[in-house]
Amino acid sequence: MELLIVMAIIAILVRISYPLYTSYLIKGRRNQAEIALFYLGSQMENYYVQNSTYQGADLQNLGVKTYTDDGSYQVAIQSVSEISYLLSAIPLETQKKGDTGCGTLSLDEQGEKFSNGTLSSKFCWD
Repeated sequence: MELLIVMAIIAILVRISYPLYTSYLIKGRRNQAEIALFYLGSQMENYYVQNSTYQGADLQNLGVKTYTDDGSYQVAIQSVSEISYLLSAIPLETQKKGDTGCGTLSLDEQGEKFSNGTLSSKFCWD
């Protein structure tokens, strides 16, 4: 009888804590994507200082990895012109399924932050 009570308590704790744990993981992966976008943005600015244009910048010549360290986001230069760019971090696999509220994170040359999910960009970037 006591064993059943202990097992019931453990089941309740797991049921409560697992969603909290997964939301923590999702937010942590999202933060990695934000860091990757800020780093890519700084590399774009360095490229602009050296070349007086953003045109011609790509991940390879900027020395930026295509994926975040844990592989949960793909980093990309969505568009680039002489005076502007739009960078994106696209969620993959588990992150894509778990973080539908934020979706793809984007950053432009003026430092404006965007997301294409159902939640506000402010929420997703905080």
